[in-house]
Amino acid sequence: MNLVWILLLIACSIVVVDSISDEQMKEKYLPYFNKERTKHATSNIFGNMWKLEWSTELAEKVKELPKDCKTLKRNGYRFLLMKNDLNDPAWSEWGNFEQMYRYNFWPEGYVESKTLHTIEMWIAGQKRVGCGAYACSKYPSNNPRSNKTMDFEVICLFGPVIEVDKSMGLKDGKPGSKCAEDGGKNEDGLCVPKDAPSSSNAVDTSSNGAQTNTNGAHMIREIPILALIVFWIFNFFKQ
Repeated sequence: MNLVWILLLIACSIVVVDSISDEQMKEKYLPYFNKERTKHATSNIFGNMWKLEWSTELAEKVKELPKDCKTLKRNGYRFLLMKNDLNDPAWSEWGNFEQMYRYNFWPEGYVESKTLHTIEMWIAGQKRVGCGAYACSKYPSNNPRSNKTMDFEVICLFGPVIEVDKSMGLKDGKPGSKCAEDGGKNEDGLCVPKDAPSSSNAVDTSSNGAQTNTNGAHMIREIPILALIVFWIFNFFKQ
């Protein structure tokens, strides 16, 4: 009987699921988005791409989203479904597929899609983002002729822009050169508010500042139970 207990202990207690806090979400995804926005503005010579700031309010809204991701709608925000592993080649392949369809075909209904997938990262006027864990299985492509689907583990909500046209609000020009036209100023090729001090990617636009909450993006960490296992084995053989 003791041997059974030992095996159960080993099988059930070696790992535990820990959650990633909102602060960790911010540290992971906010710099990624701003890097991608800078890269997109630079490579395509767009002058009015805004720098994203973190919104605890949007991160909190993730907890209120429907469990069925296929019922998601733009509800005061736009959304982008993400992989937990940003280096996952499947994520890159998906993004390239969606972009190719957008640029080569762009049917009239495309901008009315619930989400433009990776293209959501490059809507010029977006200023806020908040992310959280969100399990989504077999989300479809916007291409009606495709049967491609993708599984996601994270969702990011963007604001304040809800409706877009084919231009994504982008204006041609040297990165940062059109910020004044939109009421901002240039900071390293991205637009920030005129009165904004030089800031890092970790700016929080919520009213309660640096408060963080726990969301369920999961990572596995080891539990130090070796001593407990040794104790059980010792007692087993002692008997």
